[in-house]
Amino acid sequence: SFPAVLTKLGFNTNRPLTETDADLDEDVLTEKRRVLNGLSDTTGEPQHLSDTVVIAGLRKVYDPAGSQRIVPCCARRVHDSQKIEAVKNLYFGVRQSEVFGFLGVNGAGKTTTLATLTGERYASSGTAFIAKFPISRQLQCRRYVGYCPQFDAIF
Repeated sequence: SFPAVLTKLGFNTNRPLTETDADLDEDVLTEKRRVLNGLSDTTGEPQHLSDTVVIAGLRKVYDPAGSQRIVPCCARRVHDSQKIEAVKNLYFGVRQSEVFGFLGVNGAGKTTTLATLTGERYASSGTAFIAKFPISRQLQCRRYVGYCPQFDAIF
């Protein structure tokens, strides 16, 4: 897949998980388990969920500013501890006709998550589904999404 090629070239980065289930609030852990239980064991698709939007283990990790040159695969390697985890292993589902408020403090990863859902950015790991289509299939997903970003809206 195209994101896998970008990862191999160094345009997409990742690092090991820094949190465990013991670090999560009980309601967050309950939602994570609900999403995981609704995914197919073989394909990882949301077969047992009626949610319109499903986010499963979504992560986005960036290299620190100034660490990459024009061609990232030729740049100096960055140690995992220096990488910035913008979206941390996110799990949730949004049901049809449900109003969902995506709130958080500055730097919590809200904009990065929405940019990943709309194909503006690629996830470092994990996936998401919109109307049962994986976000890697943006042409199908965009038929179901209206999105006005913070900056540079295109009409």
